[in-house]
Amino acid sequence: MLKLQQRGDKFFYSILWNPVARVLKFENFSRYVAALPQGGKVLDYGAGDRPMEPMLKTKFDSYLAADYAPSNEAHTNRPDIFITDDGLDVGDETMDCVVLTEVLEHIYKPVAALKDIHRILKPGGSVIGTVPFAVGEHEAPYDFHRYTSFALRQMFEEAGFEVKDLEYVGDTIGVTAANFARTFGIVTKLFYKLKLPPLAALYNLIIRIPELIYYALVKLGLNPGRVSYYKANPLGFTFSATKPDGKI
Repeated sequence: MLKLQQRGDKFFYSILWNPVARVLKFENFSRYVAALPQGGKVLDYGAGDRPMEPMLKTKFDSYLAADYAPSNEAHTNRPDIFITDDGLDVGDETMDCVVLTEVLEHIYKPVAALKDIHRILKPGGSVIGTVPFAVGEHEAPYDFHRYTSFALRQMFEEAGFEVKDLEYVGDTIGVTAANFARTFGIVTKLFYKLKLPPLAALYNLIIRIPELIYYALVKLGLNPGRVSYYKANPLGFTFSATKPDGKI
């Protein structure tokens, strides 16, 4: 289970124990959440083990977790409602925000899902979230897509949304650093299998040094993604879109 850490009123994923893609995407996501009005209702679409629940409950008055029954069987926490082929059993224009974190790649018909999300959002409501780009197959067999920024924008607009933010996260250098850790991470699993968790934790920290250096460079403003050559191969994307309220 993914577990957010909390310090005061701040939630975060520690770069020491989490992939750089997760950390950077969550930082953008947190910024989107902070920009939303306090209160209202939020639906966590594809909530999985509900890692975002503690954070979202500090922002919204009402939290509702939704997930697909087959894929949720691998998780510990159950959703409040299940998503079916017919969509969400939620009334029209009842939600202020829908959260989509690392979910769209697992939806075989994403535009249909986005249209259903558009239906349940109030006018002026928001959908915010993240998607991976450079990542291996996961949560098999429910892994269907990798999206470019162009596909994401077109899908949201086709579903009736206005895209406010669509941000590249990471770049070729970040992907290289992340792949270094993934390549040698098999040894970490071996240490755990041999019941040597301290050694596994130390080894895991060592192989993640390239990611730690990359993260430090990004935070210092030395972001390789500023160069278009590197930007075109991101770790993923974050997005924020709104349902038009019809006001002029």
